[in-house]
Amino acid sequence: MSKATLVVSGTVKNPDKVTQYKEVAIEVLKRHGAILPPLAREVTKILAGRQNPKSLLEIEFPNEQNILDAFNDPEYLAVVGLRDEGFEDLSIYIAASED
Repeated sequence: MSKATLVVSGTVKNPDKVTQYKEVAIEVLKRHGAILPPLAREVTKILAGRQNPKSLLEIEFPNEQNILDAFNDPEYLAVVGLRDEGFEDLSIYIAASED
């Protein structure tokens, strides 16, 4: 089975909402196999595309199913509103790689 990476791009618009979201989301992701700490990067220049994220985050998981399970976890679903209020230009992807 392939390892998987959760890739998030976005810009914080409400730091308080993001803090509340992260308090729950990190614990849920860990329960579903996230390998922490994440790799965080600041976006310094957009070369193509319509979005304008300020940061990128990569979190490794044992496989894609772990990520899907985390995103369908009731505890995670309960804080999706905080996530959506806290970020703008938010995109979330799964990238797979062979072992």
